[in-house]
Amino acid sequence: DNQQTVDQLKRASRHVQRRIELISFAKGLAHSHFVVGVLAILLVLAGRHWLEWQKGEIWLVLALIGATVFVIAIMAFIKKPGVMDSLLALDLRGGWKDQFSSAWEFLHRDAQTPGEALHVKRTVQRVNDAVDALPGCLPLPSLKFAWILPLLAVLLALSPLGRTTPDANDLVLTDE
Repeated sequence: DNQQTVDQLKRASRHVQRRIELISFAKGLAHSHFVVGVLAILLVLAGRHWLEWQKGEIWLVLALIGATVFVIAIMAFIKKPGVMDSLLALDLRGGWKDQFSSAWEFLHRDAQTPGEALHVKRTVQRVNDAVDALPGCLPLPSLKFAWILPLLAVLLALSPLGRTTPDANDLVLTDE
């Protein structure tokens, strides 16, 4: 019975961990989209002006955006809290008054008092309610405008805007 209770709290913890990862990922996107979009636009314009790029800029833009999303995802995964910390976050943000974190602590003691056993039993009955309330307790940050600049960079890379016209002298035809 104790192992089943531990498993239920671990399941709740995994839900919280995934939600915190998603929030961290969304925050990373929200904080980086402007810099990535502007950098991509500047790289495209600089490459067209100084390096006289005529095609292929889209791959640079997509690589920059993809690398940024990858790094943000890795960072969100690395910063994922452990079981106890995720249960503490659930308690704090959900208004559960240390119910889940203390139950986890009680489960890992050598012997439980009758009061601790009752607390654990009542906590297990509320696990599903707490997991169902997660989206309200841990809301995602708004990403309403986070796609605009990266999309503009992609559109610029696909358009001929800003490309230099090749010098006719450089386009001398050979016999082939």
